[in-house]
Amino acid sequence: MWLVLALSSAVLSGAVAVIIKYALKETSPELSLFIRTAAVLVFTLFFAKFKKLNLSDLVFIILSGAAMAISWLCYYRALNFGRAGIVACVERLSTPLTVVGASLFLKETFGPARFISVVFVTFGILIMLEKDDLKNIGAKSSDKDKKKKGWLCFALASALFTASSVLLAKAGLKNIDSDLSLTLRTIVVLIISFGVVLYKKELFCKISPKTLVTVILSGFVTGFSWLCYYRALALRDAAIIQSLDRLGVLVSVALSALIFGERPNKRQLVGLFFLTAGILFPTLG
Repeated sequence: MWLVLALSSAVLSGAVAVIIKYALKETSPELSLFIRTAAVLVFTLFFAKFKKLNLSDLVFIILSGAAMAISWLCYYRALNFGRAGIVACVERLSTPLTVVGASLFLKETFGPARFISVVFVTFGILIMLEKDDLKNIGAKSSDKDKKKKGWLCFALASALFTASSVLLAKAGLKNIDSDLSLTLRTIVVLIISFGVVLYKKELFCKISPKTLVTVILSGFVTGFSWLCYYRALALRDAAIIQSLDRLGVLVSVALSALIFGERPNKRQLVGLFFLTAGILFPTLG
C-alpha cells in the first residue's frame, strides 16, 4: 500500500510544478502560494481527525510547516524565473539531503545503495546546469536581469528546506496521525504565506478567473499528493518515500516539454538519467 501511495504522490507532485508555472504568468509567487495553500487546507480538513497533542509533537509540526513554507516560497520564485522541468530537477537535490539527514538524525540505515544515490543525484543535477546558471548563483537582488538568471539560488534553497521539512515531519509522526499532521502543517504554511502576501501588499491584487481556478486546482492536486505522501511516510523510512516521491520530476519534465516547449538537450537527458537512477537507489537498501 505504501508503494501505491508514494507513486501517486510522485505523479501528482510532478504535475503541480507545471500547473504552478502556468499560473505564474499572471500572478506573483507569494499570492499563488497563499491561494494554493488555502485550497490545500480545505482539502485536508475533510480527512483530519483532531485530538490532543503533546508539546513536542506540536513543536515538530510548527517547525516542519515553517520549513515547508520557506521551501515553497523559494520554489515558486525559481519557477517564476527558470524552466519548470530543470527547476524541478534541481529541487530533487532534496533527495540526497534527506537520505543523509535521515541517517544522521533519524538513525536510518545508510548503505552502499544510498551512498550511490547521493552521488548519482548530485552528479546528474550538475550535468544539467548551464555555465550561466552557476555564474549567476550569487546574483544581487537589485540587478533584475541577474536575478532572473539566479533562479538556481531559489531552487537550491527550496531543496534544503524541503529536506528539513521531511525530516521534521518524520520525527513528529511517532505519536500523531499523518492526516492531522498534514492539516496542522498546512495551517502553518498558510499563516506564513498570508504574512508574506500582507507584507508585500498583494492580498487584494487583481487575478483573472482563469488563473484563480488554475491556482485552486493546483491546491487540490497538491492536497491529494501530500495526503498520499504523508500516509506513505508513516509506513516506511523517510529516505525511501522521499526518493519515490521525487520520481515526479519525470512528469514535470515531460509536461513542461509538452506544454511550454522546454525540451531538454542531450546533456540534460544524460543528467536526467543519472538523477532518476540516483532517486531509485535508496529503495534498494
